[in-house]
Amino acid sequence: MKRLLADFPTARLGHLGLHLQPNAWFHFSADHAVTFAVIPLAADRTLVRTTWLVHADAEEGVDYDLDALTKVWEVTNEQDAVFVERAQAGIGSPAYAPGPYSPTESQVEDFVRWYINRLRAHLEGS
Repeated sequence: MKRLLADFPTARLGHLGLHLQPNAWFHFSADHAVTFAVIPLAADRTLVRTTWLVHADAEEGVDYDLDALTKVWEVTNEQDAVFVERAQAGIGSPAYAPGPYSPTESQVEDFVRWYINRLRAHLEGS
């Protein structure tokens, strides 16, 4: 990519990833950013919205190649969709029993705990 997101002294700044559990991810590089939002639509349907950001003045085909920019994350999203469909099928099985979250998913556990407490407070207030 030729056009950087800001007036950086170099394009070799590394990469910054930010995950806000349970449903948002952000990946930043010197020349682009990628955002992901996971939006529940129903108990068995979720919308994954991926947005690529480049400099406001960047011109496709001149400053960046759209296929090169999006290829890795499009393939990743397709692979994730297959994984999520399989997990959803398992959760829908009468034999399903929830297990613990992975230690790396502590933010998800915190969110679930917060959500359950909010539901309890609402029901007790009714």
